[in-house]
Amino acid sequence: MTVHERQELKEMIEYEIGGQIPENPIFFDDLGIGGDDCIELMHRIAVKYGIEMTSYSPRHYHETEQEAVMWPFVKVDRPFKEFDFNHLIDVIDQKRWYEPNPSA
Repeated sequence: MTVHERQELKEMIEYEIGGQIPENPIFFDDLGIGGDDCIELMHRIAVKYGIEMTSYSPRHYHETEQEAVMWPFVKVDRPFKEFDFNHLIDVIDQKRWYEPNPSA
């Protein structure tokens, strides 16, 4: 992915979340979104860049919409996996989702 394409992706994400993102954000903590917004963002990225996402499990990376709505009353009791912007770039380059390296 070129520098221009990286900037285009960054701007797309910023547009989708309605704000700026740091240099190498952690998804989804640094984006300030949850639930269906996360699913929608990943879907739009997958469609735009032609990414095969069958191995992506949203529940492993963020709360569900129901959990997000219940947040003040119910705490999600499972750890979430994380990935950063650079991992997303690699996924786009490979055209398929793969699990991030937890020790990276």
